[in-house]
Amino acid sequence: MSQFLRIGQFADLCGVSVKTLRFYDAEGLLSPAHVNPDNGYRYYRVEQARQLNLVTNLRSAGFPIPEIAQLVSSPPRQRELLERASLHRRRLEQELREVGQQIQRLDSLLSSVLARSADPLSGVRLTSIAPIQAHVLASDPSHQDTNITEMFERAESTVAQFGARLDQPPFLMLDDADPDRRRVEVCIPVCPGAPETLPTRVVAGSELACSVVYAGAYRQTGSLRTRMGDWITNAGLKAQGPLREVYHRFGADQGDYRLPPRRMARSHHDFLTELLQPITT
Repeated sequence: MSQFLRIGQFADLCGVSVKTLRFYDAEGLLSPAHVNPDNGYRYYRVEQARQLNLVTNLRSAGFPIPEIAQLVSSPPRQRELLERASLHRRRLEQELREVGQQIQRLDSLLSSVLARSADPLSGVRLTSIAPIQAHVLASDPSHQDTNITEMFERAESTVAQFGARLDQPPFLMLDDADPDRRRVEVCIPVCPGAPETLPTRVVAGSELACSVVYAGAYRQTGSLRTRMGDWITNAGLKAQGPLREVYHRFGADQGDYRLPPRRMARSHHDFLTELLQPITT
């Protein structure tokens, strides 16, 4: 069997361990050229080093095992390999972005713990906000009294006429530049591909934000907003962009529209609200 190398010899030649070769065999990545039926010894051909090198390179680049198995099941064409490599690169770039966000959150958490008056158990959660398509209704700053409930009813009714409501919680955006809170924007999420005749826009997200969720009446909002602001300041962070009040469970008239029952509250005791503040380090 001079044309064969025993598994240990082949492993040494290719710079891998015997354990790795056995693992690759079990996963269908590289099988021995011959197995002695009497003693179970595994043998490889020198020519198999080419396939092993491909497997090793793909593994070092982070390719998943099932994907490598597909590629080596038959000799991969150059175009196919390039397409798979490009797809994997995009996947790694997304993972890198996610790791970057995790590092940001970790830095923010460390800052909050190290700050004397930033309580790490304050109920503030670090998160991110995804961009979302929404029908947006803005208040008129020249009016002294803004009826936000009325604005939500009008906006929900408009979206319902187009059958474009997305089952996501509505939210209110408060303009930071308006200390009197006279300018607000009511946002109703809409489905992708909503009719062009329905005015919509993409409400920008944020890679880093802090969140506080609370149950019950809205009268808690003011004090919680202050607490969140203090937490942000004490953690050495900065608010960036308008604060959002997200209504996960709420009351609504539903005069000429209908919302999912799970979104509806029977009384203010059942309200479920989230304060979301985009932040930056």
